[in-house]
Amino acid sequence: MAEEQILVIQLRQLGDIMLTTPCLRAIKRQRPRARLTFLSHAMGKMVLDDCPHLDEHFFYDADPTKLDEWRLAMTIRERRFDLVLDFMNNPRSAFYAFTSGAPRRIAFSSARRAAYTETVTRPSAPRYIVRDKFEMLTAAGFEPTDERLVLPWFEGHTKPLFKLIGEEPNFREANVRIVLSPTH
Repeated sequence: MAEEQILVIQLRQLGDIMLTTPCLRAIKRQRPRARLTFLSHAMGKMVLDDCPHLDEHFFYDADPTKLDEWRLAMTIRERRFDLVLDFMNNPRSAFYAFTSGAPRRIAFSSARRAAYTETVTRPSAPRYIVRDKFEMLTAAGFEPTDERLVLPWFEGHTKPLFKLIGEEPNFREANVRIVLSPTH
């Protein structure tokens, strides 16, 4: 039996892409043999390039031509995805989800409902967006629980910063405070 092919779509913004990483972990924990692909804007490379739960990353540039978009759509279709989870649910993501030809295409309810085989009603009360994303995963048959973000920062990412702090007197002698606020 061929491995299951799953496409996750969160085209942009960087914070929203980051807030989708707990979903990747949940999918891989429950279906470790599935091939997991992510579709985003090129900015997603900053978060996803070293993500341990991801097998492949498709991305589009800021100003794609119609031909570029069509080529990407056909590449996605050739992959023969079994499941598409569209967390973005905008016209572009609906186009990619629909043209994938996947037998299961899930998104939050919207005017683009025709592009999907299933829709999930987004909770009306505001809450942590990862919990909303987990609603979609649950509809797809997953049981997500771990809401922690996946931030795969490796030595290669942090080495230039520590070098700068160690060599630059203004940093070396200052009380440096660094805050990372992974929100959207």
